[in-house]
Amino acid sequence: MDYNQNLLKEKVAKVLTEVMSKNIQPNELTDEVDLIDEIGLNSLQFLEFILELENEFDVEIDVGSLDLRYFKKYMYIEKFIKECIAKNNAS
Repeated sequence: MDYNQNLLKEKVAKVLTEVMSKNIQPNELTDEVDLIDEIGLNSLQFLEFILELENEFDVEIDVGSLDLRYFKKYMYIEKFIKECIAKNNAS
């Protein structure tokens, strides 16, 4: 499935909302938002976030080679998810 930016933001916001038990609006996910410092994602929530992203986007994320910088700012998550989807589609 090809995700446009708005759909991707909505799905990431949905996953964050579920993981954090906090309502995250898609408009809060600006490219520069810091998920740790501004949104408040902690280490346990981060692991759950990874698992839920896998489920939501039907991708497999290799945590052993995961670059945590992808999860510092929203714009990197979008790029990361798109790369995972492309890898999944290529398989």
